[in-house]
Amino acid sequence: MLDLASLPRDVLERVDLLNLEKLKGHRFAIQIDGDLVSHPIVAGFERLRGLGDALEIREVAEGGLAGRHKFPRRPMEEPLTLIRGMGLSRSLYNWFMQVKNWTKGSPDYRRTLSIFLLDEVYIRNLGVKLPYEVWQFDVIEAWPSSWGDFNLDAESETFLMQTLIVQHSGITEAHGLFS
Repeated sequence: MLDLASLPRDVLERVDLLNLEKLKGHRFAIQIDGDLVSHPIVAGFERLRGLGDALEIREVAEGGLAGRHKFPRRPMEEPLTLIRGMGLSRSLYNWFMQVKNWTKGSPDYRRTLSIFLLDEVYIRNLGVKLPYEVWQFDVIEAWPSSWGDFNLDAESETFLMQTLIVQHSGITEAHGLFS
């Protein structure tokens, strides 16, 4: 855990800008399309699966021999699965409904999804831990293909969801605060 006083000034400004206090206990924050000022964080998740690369394999039998040779082909984009999430707005729901109701000629439903890896900083004078961004990945041409198992609370501004599955065309590492 990091002490707030040891963070560089630009990191402290991002801690304030991200406004992640509601996401305590979540390790991944989600943002859809754009900068943090006009497009704030819409959800947080505890786990993420599928962040990686894989290649399609082509097997070729050698003539007259029992051996087979394997060759790399095009990249395969595995879907991302975000697990145990907390939504902070209706943005994910609205996006999912746009995909679900999409027809040819409608506005494109693909978005850039930014995933922030979070850690916690201890603020000594307040005696609290707050999440801050450590790393950011951008998911290109992303769209939600499945989500479910909601827990709703009428007294809360947030809602809980068990899973969100996102299809995409690639993942890029945007930046890390300490790289």
